[in-house]
Amino acid sequence: MMTDDVLDKLLVRHPHAAWRPVAGETVIVTPIDSYMHTLNDPAGYIWQKSDGDYTVRQVVDGMCKEFDVDPETAKQDCLAFIQELMDKDMVTLHDQEESEELPRF
Repeated sequence: MMTDDVLDKLLVRHPHAAWRPVAGETVIVTPIDSYMHTLNDPAGYIWQKSDGDYTVRQVVDGMCKEFDVDPETAKQDCLAFIQELMDKDMVTLHDQEESEELPRF
């Protein structure tokens, strides 16, 4: 389980994960097994912010505004989904000092 120490890390999606918005939903294909996933709105929001420009904290704050959810619920949901993505090698977390070295997609 993820802890609060990841909140200031940058969230970066896998460079080979194919994705795009389709009919108002975010669809991604996992690079490991080529499985297609359709994300709900909050998960799609997290995925779209996984470009290396946002910290986990900024994503959580954005979720509070975008989905009118309390900060603790947003944090727990965000951390749980990020852990799922990390388990599937779809995102990584990086220190902000590394931001200049991160690929942009």
